[in-house]
Amino acid sequence: MLKKKSNAGSGEADIASLFSGAGKMWGTAAIPERGGVALPPGNYVAKLEAFKFLTTKNGNLAAMFSLVVTGGKFKGRKLNKLANLTTEKNMGYFKADLVSLSVDVDDIVAKTFGETINKRMKKLIGESIEIRCYDTTSESGDTYHNTVFVGLAPEDIEEEE
Repeated sequence: MLKKKSNAGSGEADIASLFSGAGKMWGTAAIPERGGVALPPGNYVAKLEAFKFLTTKNGNLAAMFSLVVTGGKFKGRKLNKLANLTTEKNMGYFKADLVSLSVDVDDIVAKTFGETINKRMKKLIGESIEIRCYDTTSESGDTYHNTVFVGLAPEDIEEEE
């Protein structure tokens, strides 16, 4: 059972206790369609360096993907993709991330979803992933930077320069 505490937030929330509520959303969260055209900065190949569950500064459960770009003018640039797991919509985007990485999500059950995902993600550490980074503007006019996983990168993929 996961009992790790994160130093990412100011609270000392026990991650294991957060899995209870998040696990309930897992079964009902739908994977959303991801439409739209990618905006700059563009498409890249990055290596997955780490994956972990953590608590945010607000004490919410989140998943962190740590990546490093492996080619092009941004080679070596590190980035973290945070997936908040506080709503069914958030959980759906997280599921979509996992599916994009060829992680089988159909047999993951609420009670053990955190442990199961950790085991499956551990196998992907060091793998190359195609990512798309883009900015989008909300209806209220706020601009957000997004990173989405396109999929596991083939060995011979060419990056945009």
